[in-house]
Amino acid sequence: MHYENLASQAERAASSGQQSELYRTTGCLSVKLQGECDAVNDMDGKRITIEDKQLQRWAEQSREVLNRPDPPERACIAQHLGDKLNFDCSPPTKMRF
Repeated sequence: MHYENLASQAERAASSGQQSELYRTTGCLSVKLQGECDAVNDMDGKRITIEDKQLQRWAEQSREVLNRPDPPERACIAQHLGDKLNFDCSPPTKMRF
């Protein structure tokens, strides 16, 4: 299943001209680079090799990174800073070009 997914990724990359993605995926399919691709480690630093466990770890890490608590102090940003900077937001005229 894993190799079939990599093969379809390689086909998509080749058809859309994404050479770097094609090179990386081909390397993952080769025996030489097999161990270096998509390495996922658990909380203790041990490598996870089962695909379902890898997906669970990615979800867990995403929740940790994206659901952080609010900062202790909120940033103080002036509400009307745009008035002081004097930006012209009107559509450009031919004279501007």
